Amino acid sequence: MAESLSLINQLPATEFPQFENIKKPSPKLPDIKTNGTAKITTRILNNGIQLSINNKALSLRYPKTIWKRFPKIHRKILSQNIAYATTFHLPFLKKPSKK
Repeated sequence: MAESLSLINQLPATEFPQFENIKKPSPKLPDIKTNGTAKITTRILNNGIQLSINNKALSLRYPKTIWKRFPKIHRKILSQNIAYATTFHLPFLKKPSKK
């Protein structure tokens, strides 16, 4: 048993020696360029939803048969939930300003 443990200790930690020369990542992330407040809007389209963040649009298109069956009263709620889900992390990317 002692012989098998000594053999295990002699083996490299990984079977891929090329990974041993990889530099560790920097503990500090680079600053993210921001231009202030983000303008986020949603629109209901005839075949889905359009989300705009600072005038850059992202469209989610659904097959017309599915979109027609989706209740119109829920489309706005869906668009707002999608807008929140895709942008809620943005404030965490910006460092707090020093006053």
